[in-house]
Amino acid sequence: QQREIKASVYYKVDDPMYETQISRMLELPRLYRDIYDKIFQFPEETQCNHGASDELGSVMNLSKKIRDFLLKNKIQSFYMQELETVEDLVSLVKRDELGTTAEQTDSKAGPCSRQIRKSFMEAIKLLQKDGVVFQKSKTSKNMYYVTEQDTELHKVTLEVIRADCKRPKYAEKGCHLRHILSCIQQSYNPYITEAVVRCLLDWLEINSEVVTTMEEYYTVF
Repeated sequence: QQREIKASVYYKVDDPMYETQISRMLELPRLYRDIYDKIFQFPEETQCNHGASDELGSVMNLSKKIRDFLLKNKIQSFYMQELETVEDLVSLVKRDELGTTAEQTDSKAGPCSRQIRKSFMEAIKLLQKDGVVFQKSKTSKNMYYVTEQDTELHKVTLEVIRADCKRPKYAEKGCHLRHILSCIQQSYNPYITEAVVRCLLDWLEINSEVVTTMEEYYTVF
């Protein structure tokens, strides 16, 4: 039986007593102890990113809980300070963001209050970005309206779609999202964003008040 041996590198080993190989084998346990047999540690930059990721996760969790609270209690409008009095939401911030005990929280009331306020601000910003809440005026900075609960916004939106879908231009395909947005901004409030309208239309569709005819086109039943 014949065998063929191939190699990409050829060199002659002049080591009849295998001293090089023995030395290498004796060195391996030391290399393992010094390099491999250690607890892995993230680089400092990675640790910072990991901390930022945890903070974002906490804010996202808080924003979800705020949305659930607003819908469950059918709240149409609120001030941010009012949310800071809801014990379940505040407890969530203390647990996820601060990670302190009740005794520590009491002894550091000032910094804790600032951290709670910051957490609520970031969570509401996220809800605004998703169109879940909105503001009707730039002057009332802390007054927010809940998109899925604002009956006046619902009424205006349905009236826009219902009226325009009777026109030949929109009768077949329905009204495009951006057309609906433009009409709402003109007839209701100029500060309504596309994210708000998208969130509202999704809500109305879930509740069978509008239907999608094609991508981003809507009509009423």
